[in-house]
Amino acid sequence: QSDGSSAALDALERIANARAASPVGSSARFRIATHFYEKGDHGAVVTNLEPLIGRLSGRSELMDAEFFVADSYYQLKRYKDAALAFDRFTSNYPGEKRLAAALFHLGAARFKLEEHALAAEAFKKVVTEHGSTSYAPVAWFNMALALRRLGKWDEAAVAMREYIKKYPEEAKSSNAALELVALYEEHRQFPLAVELLTGLRDGLAPDDALRLELTLRLSEVHAASEDEAKSIVELQAAAASALKTNPNR
Repeated sequence: QSDGSSAALDALERIANARAASPVGSSARFRIATHFYEKGDHGAVVTNLEPLIGRLSGRSELMDAEFFVADSYYQLKRYKDAALAFDRFTSNYPGEKRLAAALFHLGAARFKLEEHALAAEAFKKVVTEHGSTSYAPVAWFNMALALRRLGKWDEAAVAMREYIKKYPEEAKSSNAALELVALYEEHRQFPLAVELLTGLRDGLAPDDALRLELTLRLSEVHAASEDEAKSIVELQAAAASALKTNPNR
C-alpha cells in the first residue's frame, strides 16, 4: 500500500467516522470496503459493510455492497452467512452481470452446509441459464455430486455423463469418469461400470501407469458382481503387468 493510498484511506476513515449517520459518511465507508475488497482483505470488507448495508437501502452502492459482503463471507468460510447473502443477492438482482457467480457460490455454500437439494437447485440454474459462462463446467460436475448425495442416482448419472460430453478436458482433470464409475458401482450397475472402466483403460498408452489401477478396479467390480472368473483374469493381468514395478507408483 503506497503512502498516497494510505493517506486517502485515512482521510476516508476520518470522514466515515465523523459523519457516520450521513450519506456522505456511508459513501466513505463503502469506498473503504471497496478498497479492501479489491485487495482481498475479506475480513475488513465484512467489518466495514455489515453495519452499513442497512443504511444503503435505495442507494446505488447497495448492489455492490451486497455482492462484496456475500463473496467475503464465502472466502472466509462463513458458509451459512454466505448462503443467506447470495440468496438475497440472486433474488434482488436477477439480471445482474454477476448473477452466474452469485448462483455458483450460493450452490457451493449450500453444498458445504450439506444442503444438497438447495445446492443442486443453484447449480442447475447456472448450467441452464448461464451455460456460456466459465462457471458452467464446474456447476455441471457439482450438480452431479449434489444429486449423488441426495440419492438421485439416475439424475446424477445423467448430469455426470452430460458434463463429460460437454467438457471433456475439464472432465478429465476432475476424474469425472471415475466418479461415474463409482455411481454405477453404488447402484450395482456393474455392466456399465465395466464398460466405462474398460473403455478408459483401452484408451491409455501401454506404458501408462493408470492402466494397472484400472485393471485392479475392474477386478474389484467383477468380484462385486460375483463374477469370480473375470475378477481372477484381471488380477492375473495386473500381477503380470510390468507397470507394477514402476517406482513412481
